[in-house]
Amino acid sequence: MSLRPLILVGLLMLTGCPRQGTTETSGSSPPDDRPAELGLDVAERRNLRGRIERSLAVARADGASAEVERLVELLAVLASLDRIENSRRAPRDKERDAVAALAAWLDAEARALRTAPLIEADPEQGPWARAVVAFEDGELETALDEGLAALEQLVAAGVDSASLRYRLAEWAVQRGDGELAAELFEGAAAVESSQGWIAEEAPIAATRAGSLSLGTDGAALAEARALIDGGRLVDAWSVLEGLVAGGADADILAEARAALELLRTDAADRALHDLARVEQILEGPGPYDEADRLLREVAQLPDGTWDKAEHLRLQGWLRNRAGALSEAERQALEREQAATLQDARDLVVAGEYRAALAAYTKLEGTALQSAARKEAREASETLVREERERAGGLFVAARKLRDPGEKREALREVQEILTGLVDEFPESAYVERIRTNLSAVEAEIAAI
Repeated sequence: MSLRPLILVGLLMLTGCPRQGTTETSGSSPPDDRPAELGLDVAERRNLRGRIERSLAVARADGASAEVERLVELLAVLASLDRIENSRRAPRDKERDAVAALAAWLDAEARALRTAPLIEADPEQGPWARAVVAFEDGELETALDEGLAALEQLVAAGVDSASLRYRLAEWAVQRGDGELAAELFEGAAAVESSQGWIAEEAPIAATRAGSLSLGTDGAALAEARALIDGGRLVDAWSVLEGLVAGGADADILAEARAALELLRTDAADRALHDLARVEQILEGPGPYDEADRLLREVAQLPDGTWDKAEHLRLQGWLRNRAGALSEAERQALEREQAATLQDARDLVVAGEYRAALAAYTKLEGTALQSAARKEAREASETLVREERERAGGLFVAARKLRDPGEKREALREVQEILTGLVDEFPESAYVERIRTNLSAVEAEIAAI
């Protein structure tokens, strides 16, 4: 909820404070020594300032420059009231000064409203800011038009954004425009062709979007085939099973059953090959980490396509080959692992989150793995949040720079921070907000 209505009501109290008696400031009447009524007392201003400052921190982290400016102006009004109350002027003069401060703020707000666009977004942020507002208001057509304009600006400036293309493609899917969505997904995959979650997900999403005209069943079958081509057999199996269970088109269901049978054969062949490779590794000197990886991959294949008894036998053999320890060695190892966990926790307390994540990784495959993974997730979320907040502060500062070259360089630093967060922590709860922030930064670069 915005603070602006509450703040406006509170500040309007400046002009409507109750009075006892009348105020006389001239002639032979005795001086009016009643304390000045500024509308908000010290405690009320302190509480209001705290709320504004918390909202300001959020706005800065989100890169919402228009909101940041308004909140800063409100803090300035409160600071003016503090100065007025602490001045040596007469009480009635203080009241007049407070009303003047409020009047100046209201005048500035009125001018801002007169020049506001139909969509309430900061015009300096350009079409992407308007696109986000339109999308949040459910105006998909306007959101896509403005978003495509923002993408056109980027491309014209020699910059491209896989995340912006992906976001627009998702909007196009919601609007039911499969052709546009597929084109945008394919463009996102082309921009980020070698790494990151987009490189993996965009081709599948493009196939899914391009198949919207085929109906629900046809789109599901096309998606499953794309997943198989990408080697994602478990995901393909899930899609095909859902299609067979709930599909309605008889011809497509027949194709889905045939695809399931072929997938079963492919998965069984892979399992046999990988389990044989594990046995070959265990018969020799290693590498045992490769055997462990293969066993974990086999366990991810669809049920019924691999021999669980053989898998269990090889797991036991691997433990014996790689982990046969004396009691003394076991105790020493446990102490070492406990020390590693404590080191990771100390690093988190010190704010060294990446070093902490590296320490937690050392506990994979140990008895402390569950605790390490849980704490690592929490540490990574803290890291992402703090880095995003830092990028927001840098973005606000960059937009105030006058020199285009300096501004571009500063914005690119913000872009690198946000892109790095998306690539490094694609599962973060903040990733969608980061993508929105990144698109705003890229649009700002294009507008220079």
